[in-house]
Amino acid sequence: MSNLLEKQTGDFLEIEVETLKKLLSSFPHSFINQRLEFIAEPKKNQYFLLEHCDDTLVRCKVLEYLSRSASFALPYKTEKRNAEYQDNLRHCINNFLGTEFSREDMELIYIVLGNAVRHSLTVEFVQSGYDMMLLKESRG
Repeated sequence: MSNLLEKQTGDFLEIEVETLKKLLSSFPHSFINQRLEFIAEPKKNQYFLLEHCDDTLVRCKVLEYLSRSASFALPYKTEKRNAEYQDNLRHCINNFLGTEFSREDMELIYIVLGNAVRHSLTVEFVQSGYDMMLLKESRG
């Protein structure tokens, strides 16, 4: 079971070690804490829980929980710094997923999938190889 990480409670994460390495290397300054939270952006508290995840679910959570900050977040006082922050986070997401999502793509991802409001569609989107037509069609 070399691809499973065991928690102190005996629960398992069914995430490939290579996926965790890619996740951590794609997001500078990221880490995984003792509660199995992936902290993508410590200064802005961007995180999600890894417990009960497999590789597909990690990819889903990256989109569901980081897409808002990569498209609409305004953590700074200036428009320029906010755009840089969003672009940087989108770059990290693209690096991890092997995608080239534009700002407009990320806005649509957040609108349709953000905060796991349509999780089954997120899974379908990930399994499709990130077919943007799925999201465009879901909006009508």
